[in-house]
Amino acid sequence: MFGYSAGVINSYIWNRAWTFRSVGGGKKQFVRFLAVNLCSLIVTIMMLHGFREMFPIVLNKMIATISGMAINWIGSRMWVFSTKSVS
Repeated sequence: MFGYSAGVINSYIWNRAWTFRSVGGGKKQFVRFLAVNLCSLIVTIMMLHGFREMFPIVLNKMIATISGMAINWIGSRMWVFSTKSVS
């Protein structure tokens, strides 16, 4: 839990500063980032559980990881760090 939390905080800092070059946002932006990451985590866990019988474990993990990354990037781009969404 500590490692995941540290990773999310690190991800927020680098995404805000480097990937999306966001200025401002504050607590509202961070809460949105947490919400996107929580959704990504839930979808990833559901996929790992739901596809465990369908695909070999390596393929299952690859599909879940790529899906989680896509959810995080799209959510961050369209909602968290969008210039329209931050007030």
